[in-house]
Amino acid sequence: MRVNRLSLHRYLLPALMIGLLIPTARGQINSPIPLDVSGLSTSPLLRWMPFSGAVNYHLQVSSDASFSAFTSDDSTLTDTVQMVDPLLPDTGYYWRVRVRTNSGFSNWSLVNRFYAVRGESVYTYKMPLDGWGLISLPIRMSPKAVAFVLPAFWHPSPCLFCYVFCYCGGYVGTRSMVNGPGYWIKTSFGGFVSLTGTTVSAETIDVATGWNLVGSISSPVPTSSITSIPPGIISGGTFSGGGTFFGFSGGYNIAPTDIPFRGYWVRCNSPGKIILSSKGSKRPKPLTTVADLNSFDVLRIEDAGGHRQMLYFGTQRDENIQNDHDGFPPGPPEGVFDADHPSDRRTEIPKQFTLEQSFPNPFNPTTTIRYQLPVDSKVSLKIYSTLGQTVQVLEDGFKTAGFEAVVWEAGALPSGVYFYKLEAVSVSDRAHRFTQVRKALLLR
Repeated sequence: MRVNRLSLHRYLLPALMIGLLIPTARGQINSPIPLDVSGLSTSPLLRWMPFSGAVNYHLQVSSDASFSAFTSDDSTLTDTVQMVDPLLPDTGYYWRVRVRTNSGFSNWSLVNRFYAVRGESVYTYKMPLDGWGLISLPIRMSPKAVAFVLPAFWHPSPCLFCYVFCYCGGYVGTRSMVNGPGYWIKTSFGGFVSLTGTTVSAETIDVATGWNLVGSISSPVPTSSITSIPPGIISGGTFSGGGTFFGFSGGYNIAPTDIPFRGYWVRCNSPGKIILSSKGSKRPKPLTTVADLNSFDVLRIEDAGGHRQMLYFGTQRDENIQNDHDGFPPGPPEGVFDADHPSDRRTEIPKQFTLEQSFPNPFNPTTTIRYQLPVDSKVSLKIYSTLGQTVQVLEDGFKTAGFEAVVWEAGALPSGVYFYKLEAVSVSDRAHRFTQVRKALLLR
């Protein structure tokens, strides 16, 4: 059968227009964008962005992630802020919103979550953009509240069994966060996170010699006002605006201010403590300095993903600048654009079994235990009380040869002396065994 061009246009064009117009009409109704949660956590205010052409909004709140039952289900809202009251304490809640226009309902927004605790408030913070970022806890949170919130922005690609990475001479995956340290996290989207707890006006953070990943408090702190015990252990100090603290936003950058919820790198000349305070004083002159970056030429580098970073260089040697990478923060976890550190993976194999002293020690409530395996081994790492009772099992399984570290979270244990014992047996030679015990002090 012959079909002329006119007939083809007559029959195909209407069909194509229908196929194109239907998805377009539906696609015009975008989902509302949730903005934040604030106020008392048992009667919080939920807020979302106004939507042009909205007739009303539909808000759902549930303690069930599948929304099979509702704490609140209101489709008649005309405002973009709503108080949900009362909520049960010690309960996690999920919420989502959609908009109705004259064309119908939109899809639901992304599901957000928060945790309700009697007498504690909710604070909302902006998450790092898609990919890796440095974060910290700027408020005091209960372990249950942290455990509920962390999976919300977890990305499984770097580690199936941990949510964030802390740093203690190397990266260590963990499923929890505490006040004081900073953490690497990988997210699959930006947005915000709502944390429930009480504000922190000051924090004392244990630091080691070299680079340390530190956190924040509830209010911004100029890095030039951050002090240390003993005084003067913080390296640098000649950069404009403090200069010894480095943040991360697609690449490392000098941070004049320690901002709540963010994490930062700082380098120290000796072990000690650094003090973040909302009423900080001017930091004393450091024991060592580094050159002012204003005297350097700048090379701006950008990758295909749009991440930008600046490298500083000069033609004359400055005695304050070292030839190696010690003058810069450690390379970020795998998959992050970093012009100065193309890779931070350790490929060497230890020569012998080693169990290191936990750090920090004394500690409250977390410390990192590092050990070395020269061969693939069956490993057991257990915590014992002074009575010889097993109180926690940190490792129990097979490990490949290499450098290992595990974070011991002792939040449920009382203050006191504890012992940690490493037992390792070579997989290929059961006669090749290792056992060592060390002591750690938990101080509340």
